[in-house]
Amino acid sequence: YKYCICYENSREQGYITEKIFDCFRAGCVPIYWGAPDIATHIPTSCYIDAQSFDSWQKLYDHLSAITEEQYNTYLNNIRAFLASNQGNCFTNEYYVKTVMHALFGEPL
Repeated sequence: YKYCICYENSREQGYITEKIFDCFRAGCVPIYWGAPDIATHIPTSCYIDAQSFDSWQKLYDHLSAITEEQYNTYLNNIRAFLASNQGNCFTNEYYVKTVMHALFGEPL
């Protein structure tokens, strides 16, 4: 699929779960609704913010107007984010290193 509805179970600050990353790794653009501060953690160029539309119709109209070039730009931005230092802090490896550092003082 080109897009995936990606709604979190909560709208708490910083509450970002695997849902958006599952979309990224599946190669589709998430339509995200969740953490109000998502843009401080993930660039807005990597997802469509459902919170910025005041109706389903306006969201649909927006999606219908996206060109293939614009869509591919989203995918390129997602790949770049996942490969970046900012994206790295959301990986399983980083999580394990963080836990090991907290428990045993091992370097990050």
